[in-house]
Amino acid sequence: HAFTPQNCSNFVWSYATMRIGNADMFEAMSHQVRIWLLTEFDPQHLSNVLWSYAKLQVCDRALFEAAAEEIVRRGIEYLSRSSQNISNVIWAYGAVGIRPPALLAAIEREVTG
Repeated sequence: HAFTPQNCSNFVWSYATMRIGNADMFEAMSHQVRIWLLTEFDPQHLSNVLWSYAKLQVCDRALFEAAAEEIVRRGIEYLSRSSQNISNVIWAYGAVGIRPPALLAAIEREVTG
């Protein structure tokens, strides 16, 4: 079955809210998300996916690093359409203990104007 970015986002979010972890499933989803990042993922889908992985303490370094690079590449405006997106992303990185310097600097610049 093919998932759309929204289906993927909803799916991992529902697993996270029910606190159901499945390493194989989350690894497969991570691969697909990294493919979608460059073309199809919107900010809410991405923030929900990162939040979901962090909620379940799934520290998929490849996913989090790819997401940080893509957010910086697109500009923080990509996330800043909603303060909830920025909050979810900051929380997710903190929860898994990944501190991407370029992403954090971009967020700080956005917040401080």
